[in-house]
Amino acid sequence: MVIFGVNMTDVNFKSPKADIWSAYKDLLAQAGSVSTGEKVVEKINDNTFRLGEILNDEVQKVIVKIKNATQTLADIKTTSVALSDSIKKEEEEIRKRRTREEDDYQYEFEKRKKKQEDELSARQNEIKEMETELSELRNLAKTFDTKLEKAIKEAEGTKEKELKTIFDYEKVLSKQTAESTQNLLLSKIESSNKMVDDLKAENTKLKEAVTQANSQLTRIAEKAVEKSQSSKNGTD
Repeated sequence: MVIFGVNMTDVNFKSPKADIWSAYKDLLAQAGSVSTGEKVVEKINDNTFRLGEILNDEVQKVIVKIKNATQTLADIKTTSVALSDSIKKEEEEIRKRRTREEDDYQYEFEKRKKKQEDELSARQNEIKEMETELSELRNLAKTFDTKLEKAIKEAEGTKEKELKTIFDYEKVLSKQTAESTQNLLLSKIESSNKMVDDLKAENTKLKEAVTQANSQLTRIAEKAVEKSQSSKNGTD
């Protein structure tokens, strides 16, 4: 736009303030060089008003852009704060989860360790008991021959008769026990044989009863057939 010979298109809201004021002063200077008159004054006022509108529009655009930039900056800050809080919360959750996992792992490790230690301790105690028992058995074995030899000598000297009596008694008792056992077995065998014979006899009786029953049923059926035929003949 050219106003009084001044090119206003070279001036916009992005232009430095010095350029805007320079254009404004040039406009006033050009207006001052024109002869006075109502048309000139009206034109000056009109151009001045237009310049004011242009400046006002440019200022409003700048204000809108500043507001938009401010809002964008506020949104960025809000998003940044929210993102920062989210990151902190996530880091805290990760830290807590890692702590829980470490605690759980430590607990399970200590539990397994204690179980293994208890099993090892029990095994060691068992081995000690077995070693003690084995040592006692070895000591007993060492003295057994001596005690046995001493007992034999005493038996040969003072208790030979008593030992012989005991031996004879046990021999007789063993024989009687064997005979009793044999008799008991024979008795069971005889009882079993008798039971088998009784079952065979009972089976024979049952077979005879079945045979008789079949014969009776056959006779009854034959009589029924004969009676039926006689009835038919009489009717004829």
